[in-house]
Amino acid sequence: MNASSISSIKTTSTIQYFDLTNVSSIPDDAILTGFTIGGTETNRYLISLYSIKRSLCPTSTVSWIDATFPLYNPKQLDAVPKHAQIKVKQPYAFKYSASFDLPGTYTLKPFILISYKREMK
Repeated sequence: MNASSISSIKTTSTIQYFDLTNVSSIPDDAILTGFTIGGTETNRYLISLYSIKRSLCPTSTVSWIDATFPLYNPKQLDAVPKHAQIKVKQPYAFKYSASFDLPGTYTLKPFILISYKREMK
């Protein structure tokens, strides 16, 4: 993914998109169980750590799944009812936001680690 920046004036990043639909190494029946969002940061000292929110939105849902400080990974994705399970192989959107303690620009070059499971039949 590309690096993007936020500032004390614009506190939410632009949305970036990526598509896992045709990734052959992911099984077709893979179900999302979790994700971790890390990356290379510049000027982290400018932002309030506990305000950082990194978010994914699979196209099959209308809701953003937020990952917050300190681990940037959401909980309970593995424990959802079968009708609410999220297939891994689909397009996604990514964004992040934070509030600033000092004026300036914060930059993140993100990486996203996806965890999944396959149901036994």
